[in-house]
Amino acid sequence: MADERAETNREMWDELASIHPETDFYDVNGFLAGESTLHEPERDHLGDVAGESLVHLQCHIGLDTLSWAREGADAVGVDFAPEAIAAARDIADEAAVDAEFVCCSVDEAPETLDREFDVVFTSYGALVWLPDIEAWARTVAALLRPGGRLCLAEFHPVTDVFDVAFEPERSYFDGGARRFEGTGSYADPDADTDHNVSYEWTHGLGEVCTALVNAGLSIERVSEYPYTFFERFEGMVRDDRGRYRIGDGRPEIPLVYAISANEPRRDRKQR
Repeated sequence: MADERAETNREMWDELASIHPETDFYDVNGFLAGESTLHEPERDHLGDVAGESLVHLQCHIGLDTLSWAREGADAVGVDFAPEAIAAARDIADEAAVDAEFVCCSVDEAPETLDREFDVVFTSYGALVWLPDIEAWARTVAALLRPGGRLCLAEFHPVTDVFDVAFEPERSYFDGGARRFEGTGSYADPDADTDHNVSYEWTHGLGEVCTALVNAGLSIERVSEYPYTFFERFEGMVRDDRGRYRIGDGRPEIPLVYAISANEPRRDRKQR
């Protein structure tokens, strides 16, 4: 069943990858003009990547991968949707940015890439598409060289408790698959789409941290942020830096989190 759901998701992401490069949400023209798609949490946690090898898991159309490449990383983007990889390569060519893009699933990445990296990067809206967070963490560990580091920047799972009106609608601890059905895309709600079913899995912050520890990584830092980068809930307020906060006198909750972890083991044979 998990494989069937993954294939359903892949079909949806293939279609979205043909739509997203033309949307204002992704602003490819802005990127081509020199803008970066990276945000404060990942910059704060990862810092300078010049001269380092970096693999970006679930890269979609590659804008974050290419932004890291512009900052000097030897960057590789991985995604399971062929159309997303094709779009990423097209953008890389148009921007004249040197980066590699490989089509495979997260689980297939260690064998497909057959190399280790200084940095594994995963960001915003990636983990909900993975049913097995322990398998993801093992993939991260397998891709990191000894002493390498992970930067995960994600939407906080507590946000999945609320509906768009910021009213609680489900348990934080409900980690089972959720089925969604509807037309359009978060980047273009009016898009006429054919693949309108998807499946998501919420992974709590404790679950993610535990998976990384179980995979042999050492967690260095966990940060939570009271802002996000789009209007997740109705009535959000945009601050002078373009970030969205809960606003309207309502209590703030963490909307984004970031984790830094490293691969401390020098002897890979100990795994």
